[in-house]
Amino acid sequence: MKQIILELLKFIKNPEDKQLENQSLKNKLKYLFAFYLFEIVIVFLIILPIHALISNFETITTEPRINYEMNSLLLSLALVVFLAPIIEEIAFRLILRRKGIIKYFFSEKTWHKIFKYLVYASFITFGIIHLSNYENTSIVFYLLSPIIILSQLISGFTLAFLRVKFNFYWSVLSHIFWNFTIVFIIQPIDFALRTPYQTNNSEYNIFIDAKVFSDIDRQKFKIDSANNKIYKVDIQDYSINHILDSIYKFKRKEEDFVIDVNFNSKKGIDKNQFKEILIKYAEE
Repeated sequence: MKQIILELLKFIKNPEDKQLENQSLKNKLKYLFAFYLFEIVIVFLIILPIHALISNFETITTEPRINYEMNSLLLSLALVVFLAPIIEEIAFRLILRRKGIIKYFFSEKTWHKIFKYLVYASFITFGIIHLSNYENTSIVFYLLSPIIILSQLISGFTLAFLRVKFNFYWSVLSHIFWNFTIVFIIQPIDFALRTPYQTNNSEYNIFIDAKVFSDIDRQKFKIDSANNKIYKVDIQDYSINHILDSIYKFKRKEEDFVIDVNFNSKKGIDKNQFKEILIKYAEE
């Protein structure tokens, strides 16, 4: 693995349009998994702690209101894991070989002169385009943006390496594998670490649990309230921001996520008290 990372660093320092010849499938997989492990280490040891530090003075928001259909398991798999990598590899890295139609536009001499700048441009634009994932518009956010998109910048180079040294299909495969990890491993781990909120006392009992994916077929929104008091809530597969907006017309701007809520109170509690419970859970 050390040798593979050194080859990547050499490529970053001086990108050249030269393939690695006579590489077996086993050896190509070694490169793919070496880069995968390298990015996993960088994400968990550097990027996530930095993001946690940044969140103390700048709330990072990618989705202030969940799109239930887009957040389903099947569409996440189809669009984020498969379609997005194919489109992005075509847009940012397909051009990184002097093959096919590219040969008619650039002589070999010109191509070697501009190639490293094409690689640098591909990874920078790949990172910058991912800033559109965020809703933040503050000056602080843009000053911190190189750190915020550090994962995409690193991926930009590993994917460019695979595309140039092997072929386009290997960068697509790596990209799919990484997006699968984000959606179906890292994100579920993050949600699993979020402890469900549960309270049983003389006033009420409540249970709130976050969900990774939406399931429109499960959706339920039932509230029993009167005289500014809430007695019973049975909500399934609705987002926290949607719930706050529906009950209180409160436009929460922070990251949205899907939850189940089950609440019962014989005497009822004040609506604002219930709102505080929801906001407290969202901010934990």
